[in-house]
Formats: sequence, C-alpha cells, structure tokens
Amino acid sequence: MPYELEPLARDEFDRELAELPDGVRASVEGLLEGLSIEPWTSAPMNEANPGGQYRFLAFASSDGYGFVTFVVLEAERRVSLVNLLWFPER
Repeated sequence: MPYELEPLARDEFDRELAELPDGVRASVEGLLEGLSIEPWTSAPMNEANPGGQYRFLAFASSDGYGFVTFVVLEAERRVSLVNLLWFPER
C-alpha cells in the first residue's frame, strides 16, 4: 500500500516544483514517486536519530542541487512534504 504524499503548503510546493529546470523537475517527480512507495530509504535529518520521522532526499544535476524535506507519518501511511529547496549552479 503506497504512502499518501501531502505537501504542508501545497501551493508553495507546487510553485517550487514548477520553477525547477525541466530535466530536474522530471527527476524530482520520480523521487517523489519512489518516496510514496518507500520513504524510509531516505536519510534522517538528525544522524543521531536514524529512525526519526523527519527525513530528506538530496538530488543534483549539472544545473544545481536540491533537497526535499519531509515527515513520515507511519501510522497514517502519509508523508508530509515540508519543503523543496533548489540551489542553481552559478
């Protein structure tokens, strides 16, 4: 059973996703699809708490790099997407 992905601020997350370069956007959409299947393969935000709910995925391309941060709510089979950060290459 897949996890439901739910941005905490849907309009902001959708805007951030839409502003990514085309190739990067497609890669991030693929990451999100994988996240809906198995969010626990991601890295914890706090290395001292490897099983913690607050997690992130990093991604990169020749255009820059970024992170998706989220909280896994296991009992609800839901992933709350906190934010999407993108740092373009200068």
